[in-house]
Parts: sequence; structure tokens; C-alpha cells
Amino acid sequence: MRITKYRTRRFDGISWLRNAMRKIIGTCLLIAGALNSADWPEWRGPNRDGVIAGEPSTWPEHLNLKWKVTIGEGHASPILAGASIYAFTRLNGQETLTSLDPSNGKVRWQQRYPAPYQVNPAAASHGEGPKSTPLYSNGRVYTFGISGILSSFDSETGKLRWRKDFAQRYKEGAPDYGTAMSPVLDGGLLIVHVGGTRRARSPRSTPQPAMSNGLGTGTLPRTRRR
Repeated sequence: MRITKYRTRRFDGISWLRNAMRKIIGTCLLIAGALNSADWPEWRGPNRDGVIAGEPSTWPEHLNLKWKVTIGEGHASPILAGASIYAFTRLNGQETLTSLDPSNGKVRWQQRYPAPYQVNPAAASHGEGPKSTPLYSNGRVYTFGISGILSSFDSETGKLRWRKDFAQRYKEGAPDYGTAMSPVLDGGLLIVHVGGTRRARSPRSTPQPAMSNGLGTGTLPRTRRR
């Protein structure tokens, strides 16, 4: 029996992703036109299934880079909605939501807030950047920071509408490797998973009954504690 030894090369996917998200390869390349600028408003797309509607029958052999912008670090995917790109990162020590013009990469607005976070030593290569992809709905952008800070912004102006800091609300804090769930909108409710590794909650943020613009107040209904 012949035994062959192969030399393996370690691929650190986490570090690769972290470095990749330091810059948004701003892409609206030829693909953006080919996809007819279809919105991609949340994690894995409009149906959260990673499927692109209306895929072009032919693809270009080469993609031409149109622009590149430094936006910070993190693992959250950028989203495309309402003729803007929204990227959620950590920049200069603060969690930052950036709105960009897809045609030229110019920053339309940027909102930052302090979000102290201590990385678990086992996840040191992950970095301090947020992991949850933003969600766009009805003129609002929702972000969920790595320590459990949930925010709602006006998509046109960047004005903060409301904020919930679950790290302060629950003594368990964030999970060992940081909050990573991307917000879900269903039946007029914004659903997130909060709390730490030992105990967690799934509060739902809901608007007042008379409101129809979607989660305008961030009011929390009562949830059962187990």
C-alpha cells in the first residue's frame, strides 16, 4: 500500500472576510446594470434565499471596477435599496451606518454611535465589526450591532428614529462571539434574537396600532420569560 502525504495550507476565512469588508468593492459594476438595479434589502436578498430574480442570460467576461470606498470593518453584508447602498461597519471605534450613491460611491450620509465591545479571545480574528446585515423596509434602515444595539434610521436623511440597547437591558449581554443574527421583518414586527449564550430572548419591536409606516416607534410588546 502506498501512502501519499499532502501538504495542506490553512485558509483563515474569517480573516479574509474581515479584510474584505474593510473596503466595499463598489460594485455596481456591469452586474448592477444587468440586474436592473433590483433591490437587495436584507440578508441574502428580498426573500432571504440568496436567489436573484431576472438573472441575465449572458455575463461579461471581465468586471470593470467603477469605484472603491473605505467604510470600516465587519462581516455585515451591504444592502441595496431605494437607490442607495447601505453598509454597516465599525469605523474609528464606532459602529457606523453609511449610505452611498451606487453610481459613484459618494457618501450621502453617515451615522455613528459608541458601541464598546470586548472580543472573546477565541474569536480574536473576528474583530470588533458588526456581523448582522442591515434591513431596509418602507423608508427605514434597521441595524443590529455586535453588542446588541438595535437602531432604526430614516433611509433618506440618516436621522435616528429610535434605539434599543439590549446589552444594557439583559445582564447576559451579547453571545460569546457577538450578535450575528440579521433582523427579520414579518407581519409588521421587527424580530431579533438578544441576550447572551446562557440565556436569550426574542423580543419583537412593533409600531403603535395606528401607525402604518413600519416599526416607527420601536415599542416592545411583552414577551414570556423562560
